[in-house]
Amino acid sequence: MTAKEEIQKFKREFATLCNASEEKKAEFNDRFRSFIRSKTPDEKKEYAAAFNECAAEEVKNAKALIEDVNLRMQPDDVLQVVSTEHSISH
Repeated sequence: MTAKEEIQKFKREFATLCNASEEKKAEFNDRFRSFIRSKTPDEKKEYAAAFNECAAEEVKNAKALIEDVNLRMQPDDVLQVVSTEHSISH
């Protein structure tokens, strides 16, 4: 498994901990830290680069989602204004 695949695996697991107990979150953090500590300095650099790449992808996805939501909200706002103005003029 590549460093990026390992990071994505940890990321997916982390996402499931939203409603988990503090104990479960601590266990995950301990396991992740132990995993990284077990790596050589060169491997740690590789994992850091993979982590940064995954984080950048998540930021890109979040920005795209925000843009999509904003675009979907615009027509409703425009329709509401047009409807209100139409009602007032009649």
